Formats: sequence, structure tokens, C-alpha cells
Amino acid sequence: MDILAKIQNQPKHVRKMIFWLVIIVVSVVMTASWISTSKKRLEGFKKEDLMEKFNPPQFDGLQDLPKLETPTP
Repeated sequence: MDILAKIQNQPKHVRKMIFWLVIIVVSVVMTASWISTSKKRLEGFKKEDLMEKFNPPQFDGLQDLPKLETPTP
């Protein structure tokens, strides 16, 4: 933990700079990882599989419903 002690002994503006650099580096690494994972998932994506998994309901009886009349002013 010698590194932490050295950082704690630095002036406040240096500690802030180190903090923000760490935040930026971690954010860039996480974003790159997320983009890479998303790209791999999208490449393996098949539209046909989506429709099979989604299985939307069929509305076959809609034409048998009574027509509603709206009042005209």
C-alpha cells in the first residue's frame, strides 16, 4: 500500500488529477468492453430467431368485432 500513501501525501490538485485520470481510464476500458461485447452479440443475431422467441399473438377475430360509431358535432 505504499502507492496509496504516496498519493495521500500529494497536494489536493494532484490527487484530483489522479482521481479523474483513473475514472477516465476505467470508463474507456468499460466502454470498449461493452462495445466489443455488443458487436459480438449483434453479429450472432438472427432476425428469424427473434420472431420465433417473440411469438406475437395473432389477432384473427378482429374483423368480427362490431363497428363503433363516433358522434359528430
